[in-house]
Amino acid sequence: MKLIQKRDGIRLRIYVRPRAGRDAILGIHGDALRIGVTSSPVEGAANRALKRFLASVLAISPSRVEIVSGRVSRHKTVKITGVSADRVRTLLFEDKAVKGALKRSQESGVRSQNKVRQKAF
Repeated sequence: MKLIQKRDGIRLRIYVRPRAGRDAILGIHGDALRIGVTSSPVEGAANRALKRFLASVLAISPSRVEIVSGRVSRHKTVKITGVSADRVRTLLFEDKAVKGALKRSQESGVRSQNKVRQKAF
């Protein structure tokens, strides 16, 4: 997963899980940050919840978070303005809860890979 710094802001790949138990960073999904939101994906409610959640974590206005692709998909690219890439990286990836979620996500990936290897033999 990577942050892409562009002239007009930072791009971040997000995988959204609507109807989650709480708004939270859940881990990694492929090359994207996996985020759960409690809202349903009806009439853009999950997108608005995602923007509000990211804005609250980054301590910026929701107007500084824009979904640039994937408005009707779980896979989204988000543009963030008004904050540096280092600050985004620190706030999203260095928090204890986030590190735990990322670690659990990586561990579950290792476990699933081991199951595939066991079936192969």
